[in-house]
Amino acid sequence: MLMDTRRNPFTPRRGAEPPVLAGRDEALASALTACGRLLQGRSGRPVLLIGDRGMGKTALLRAIAREASMYGFVVSSIDCPKDESERDLAALLAPKIRAAATWLLLSDGFGSAEADEFLSALCRFEATYGVGEGDSFDRFEPDEDPFDVVITGSLEVDLPELFEALGYAFHAAGRGWFIALDDLQLLNAEDLAALLAAVHRVGQLELPVMFVATGLPQILRMTGDAKSYAERLFRFCKLGPLDLEAVRRAIVEPLEAFTVSGTTVTEEALELLARETRGYPFFLQMWASAAWKAWCERTAGGGPEAVREANTLTAADFEATRAEALRTLDRDFYAEALDGATAAEMALLEVMAEKTAESGSETCSAADVATLLGKTEGELSRQVTRMTKKGLIYRRVPGVLAFSAPLAGASILWQKTGR
Repeated sequence: MLMDTRRNPFTPRRGAEPPVLAGRDEALASALTACGRLLQGRSGRPVLLIGDRGMGKTALLRAIAREASMYGFVVSSIDCPKDESERDLAALLAPKIRAAATWLLLSDGFGSAEADEFLSALCRFEATYGVGEGDSFDRFEPDEDPFDVVITGSLEVDLPELFEALGYAFHAAGRGWFIALDDLQLLNAEDLAALLAAVHRVGQLELPVMFVATGLPQILRMTGDAKSYAERLFRFCKLGPLDLEAVRRAIVEPLEAFTVSGTTVTEEALELLARETRGYPFFLQMWASAAWKAWCERTAGGGPEAVREANTLTAADFEATRAEALRTLDRDFYAEALDGATAAEMALLEVMAEKTAESGSETCSAADVATLLGKTEGELSRQVTRMTKKGLIYRRVPGVLAFSAPLAGASILWQKTGR
């Protein structure tokens, strides 16, 4: 039986959960253990998934959220907008919290005083910040609110109070609330500090509120700057490239699960894929998908030789799609990763690309970049800070710059030379 292109088992889309989350077992287990502890009234540390673009952070976040819902959590997912004007934390959270309140109402969770106090806090929060609907589901009139919930207008004060009220309401209902936030590094410093304060509050009280977020590597410094206790607050899970065994699982298991029996991939092909993609999960999915399509075309309608080879994906199938895979990366991955870069920022990125190509490293010296651009260290530092906020680059350590998207330097040079 020959392969059917409609049964492609690979998912080369940003944030799409692959069939097998290979190499991420420890991070998944840490988050779910915390979820289980919180529902038992015990402490559970929030989790921060950290890594470069293409490491599978969003896919892992969605997998954790899906599992958490099976544990008994009501899940709220938030994608931080790239547009800074749409990145107001109160406006992002309010509809999610109201949806959680709606769940409580529909599940008869408003039978407790804790739930009514939460609803009072939510109504006052929405009114103060001009977000959400501000109604109490007819539980009480605004001027007859029986609870003395004080909302000050300072998000760093008010958000912990709202999270606390929500946590007690969910505890009374025997359920939990799960917040999945993608691209935490996009929040401004004030909103980040308020969010960390709220997560810290419910953690201290051991309330069933679980927070899991993703972030580029600079989020480590950002959280530390926002709150001194951030290092103790989170379980930091740093996601790196997959090793050969994880690559094998990511490719072999989907082939076995979603295709005809007997489907195999040669060890040579796996080693080639691991080496050329550097083990980056998104790159694996993208190239494997392209190779699958080429494989189907090669074997479709063939004679005995095609039938014999139809169930074996070889290194030749990957080599044949190398150019297409690189073009797809340029178009679907790097174009988004570098979106929003100004001409001056592209000039800096090109210098970084040239320096990393010369050294064969993924990092370069900030001093070298400043010299080549004719900038002082102070001028370069300010530009790097702006570009870090955009998610283009970051300081791996003081004085050393790295791209937020792996192997971005090669793509920039390809585009510069008209490839």
